[in-house]
Amino acid sequence: TNVKEIQYSHIEDLLDSLDVSDKTKSNYLSCLKNFYSWLLQRKEIDRNSFPDFPQINYELGYRKTITKETQAAIVEEVRRLTYHLTPKIWLGLKWLTTYISIRPGEMRNLKESHIDRQQKFLFIPHPKEKRPKIVPLIQEDLDILSKIPEGLPDLYFFRYSSNYKRCTPGQRFGQRVFYKWWKKACRNLGIEGVDLYGGTRHSSAIGLREFATPEQI
Repeated sequence: TNVKEIQYSHIEDLLDSLDVSDKTKSNYLSCLKNFYSWLLQRKEIDRNSFPDFPQINYELGYRKTITKETQAAIVEEVRRLTYHLTPKIWLGLKWLTTYISIRPGEMRNLKESHIDRQQKFLFIPHPKEKRPKIVPLIQEDLDILSKIPEGLPDLYFFRYSSNYKRCTPGQRFGQRVFYKWWKKACRNLGIEGVDLYGGTRHSSAIGLREFATPEQI
């Protein structure tokens, strides 16, 4: 359909046809609004062709959190399950529980050049916050990195090794690899209802309240 002909009813019907949560529908709606704003800037449409958009109300679900001891047990189970395949699956999950300012997608996108072993930090060039982040590395992780050979600067750090199933060696981790192994470890340990984000970032933030205020965290 020509963009100039799309009306409120078309967008509402599209949203009603989607078998996803209201939060995801709201995300799709934001993309459509951005698309129409771009069309307006390019003068492909005028204000009269800018459709009205439905209003979607939603409530974010509660994320279950766990203790640091339970978190450590899950990470150790991931290590047991995956270390022989590729140690970086375990390392990525370990880092997600340690460096809570880094999101799973940002972790997966780390390149070799983003890990400064001399100055001891991780560099996140394009975070959700729109401003690059520098995340200092703890000594324990520097010791781990010292045993991992450095790759070429443009290679993704979290990439598959030669013995990981049918994946091409050097290929970047898939979008769900951390989530998949986190959930598998949870099932093995009989832990239910803990997603990757709640079990890593949110649980670590709560654990840090023993040592710092929420504002400092």
